[in-house]
Amino acid sequence: MKSIANTRVHFQNTKAGEKRSGKKQTIISVVILLMTSVVCITICSKCSPIYPFNNWDDINCFFTVGKAVANDTVMYKEIFEQKGPLLYFLFSLAYFISNDTFLGVYLIEIILCFLFLLISLKTIKLFSDDRIVYFVPLLAAIIYSSSAMSDGGSAEELCLPLIALCCYFGIRSLQRNTGITLKEWFAVGVTSGIVLWIKFSLLGFYIGFGLYFLFFYLKSKRFKELFKAFLSLISGVFIISLPIFVYFAINNAVSDLFTVYFYDNLFVYTVNKAGNFVLGFFVNLFYGSASFVVCYTAGFVLSIAGAIFMARQKKELLFFYLITFLFSFLLIYSGGRHFNYYSFTLSVYVPFGVLFIINISKRFINKLNINVNNKKMTVPLLSVLYILSAAFMFLLSPNTYMLKYKKDDLPQFKFNKIISKTQSPTMLNYGFLDGGFYTVSDIMPTCKYFCKLNIPYEEMEKTQDQFVENGLIDYVVTAGKQLDTARFNKYECVDKASFEEKKGGRRTYYLYRKTSME
Repeated sequence: MKSIANTRVHFQNTKAGEKRSGKKQTIISVVILLMTSVVCITICSKCSPIYPFNNWDDINCFFTVGKAVANDTVMYKEIFEQKGPLLYFLFSLAYFISNDTFLGVYLIEIILCFLFLLISLKTIKLFSDDRIVYFVPLLAAIIYSSSAMSDGGSAEELCLPLIALCCYFGIRSLQRNTGITLKEWFAVGVTSGIVLWIKFSLLGFYIGFGLYFLFFYLKSKRFKELFKAFLSLISGVFIISLPIFVYFAINNAVSDLFTVYFYDNLFVYTVNKAGNFVLGFFVNLFYGSASFVVCYTAGFVLSIAGAIFMARQKKELLFFYLITFLFSFLLIYSGGRHFNYYSFTLSVYVPFGVLFIINISKRFINKLNINVNNKKMTVPLLSVLYILSAAFMFLLSPNTYMLKYKKDDLPQFKFNKIISKTQSPTMLNYGFLDGGFYTVSDIMPTCKYFCKLNIPYEEMEKTQDQFVENGLIDYVVTAGKQLDTARFNKYECVDKASFEEKKGGRRTYYLYRKTSME
């Protein structure tokens, strides 16, 4: 009896010890991920407080529209921009955190980076052990220091953890042969709904995901499960979409939503470089491939390595990997435009490439005899990895060039010294993408076309011209060229400032003030 009792006590103690060990490992992992996220975004995003300003035109467009929406302006109907409504609602939240800086965006980026790294860690731990957490800083450095990261705050960056979660569900289902639960299908619906209303061209992964499992259900004749999965998926999309439709219905702007967000993006914003639709489609993909390889070389190489890793694991995993990658790539690049940040959502495949490299280096790693519960090993190893990762970020991030500047060096802050002397000033960013002058001066745009977007919209130029001709704003800012004061004779140049842009060389900005204000 004593032997049985002793055995029972030993078993309970062992179980309790394993539970404490597991809890300790979880805490260590969360701390590593959180520290990595803070360091990573602080160095690699120009929204970080260590940078004087994020002068990227896209994020300033998002912030200006978010600010306008926060102040009861109806998006698309009263202010024009092309991205999805959820993106602007998110930037409205950032505006409430800080109305003239990107501090709110910076905090959101840290949270989303943490979630992406957490989901990626859970995914690659399906094929590895707890020691893989030590390589997260290097993984983050590879992804976030790439030129695909752009300047920080892109729609692609914001959607990355959502796509990563969907990837985790698919990989885990195939690796464990467990299938996807109805709750997970609902989560896929929710995340795809969010991506739909942020930037629908990023839905390629979800299309590949859906097609793969549609074939899986049809092949195994599991029609009842397919129907339930479909209902769960649609329910998730519906829950996200309903408040959006309510917002536009209340503001009598449903037609504006569909015209600007869907029609204009699909048929006006797209580019056909070959004239013929079919040939143009393949030409667009060719240029997209070149862009992916050049601007995100590490991501391209590691995506291929990830495919090799999947092929070694299980053929179903490889098929899932390839079909989701293919549809992601098609939707991203078939429109004919290929900015650096377009490829950032393909970072979802990078962890598998890193896992492949670690896997073939196992002999070396095993010699280190890493133990996640060994404090003597944890501190020095993490220190070395963080130092290497931080150095990697500083050296390779395309954004660290801005660290040599102060706020007073930037045209936005120079012009604000003049603009701020006017009580409740109005301004127009004339003839170019949002340069951040609305953001720094905390000015609400009064013109629907508050800047000139990369879309051939004749009404945009005409409206801006009318505002300047009629003297409807106090200040006009131009970039690269001066205002034709013979035509727009109500304004005079009061300042100019040049700045070395990340791309495109030195650019000169001009500030014009309405003469009747003197």
